[in-house]
Amino acid sequence: MNEPRDPENVTEVRPDSVEEVLPPDPVQEDSGADDDVQTDAGADLAWLWPILRTSGIVAAILALALGPFIAIVAAKAVRRRGRRTQGAPAVRVAGGWDEYVDAAVDAGRGAPRALTRSEIAAAYATDSGPLLAEHADRAVFAGGTTTLDEADEFWRIVDEERRRLARENGFWRRVLATVSLRSFIRPLAPTKGRRERTAGRGQRGAAQRAHTTS
Repeated sequence: MNEPRDPENVTEVRPDSVEEVLPPDPVQEDSGADDDVQTDAGADLAWLWPILRTSGIVAAILALALGPFIAIVAAKAVRRRGRRTQGAPAVRVAGGWDEYVDAAVDAGRGAPRALTRSEIAAAYATDSGPLLAEHADRAVFAGGTTTLDEADEFWRIVDEERRRLARENGFWRRVLATVSLRSFIRPLAPTKGRRERTAGRGQRGAAQRAHTTS
């Protein structure tokens, strides 16, 4: 008679050569992912640096090329502001006349020599030139009677004439007139001191004539 046998539990024997594999450290995984992101970002921006470098070089070249022209435009603006705002009303009117002549010279009109204001206005043949000549003569030779309002009105007409002179030429001629140096070297332009002395002589002459008449 066969006797029942106890159940056998089979136990797996691990060989000595097997090593236990540890799970990866989560911190190390995150660090590796961050490095990949930074590398990708650096690769994405790599194309930008050559463009920025080229743009900087082009900007420097343009600044060197356009710098003298910008300086001329700025110098004319400073000169125009000084003529418009400095001195007595009669001096400002005389400065406005100089501004009108300078605008005409830069636009290609001849630089007048030894001509009266009326003759200059006739030579330039602009719409308000004769009116400007008349008002400038009256302000210079009777400067004490010129008011600030009259000086402002004179300059308003001067600005209109400047715009009219600019519109007479094409675009490129207008650009050339803007950066022209002809008005800086014309021999007729008097200094502020000369304008004041001329106005003073006009006032004294008017006073002498009035005294003689009386």
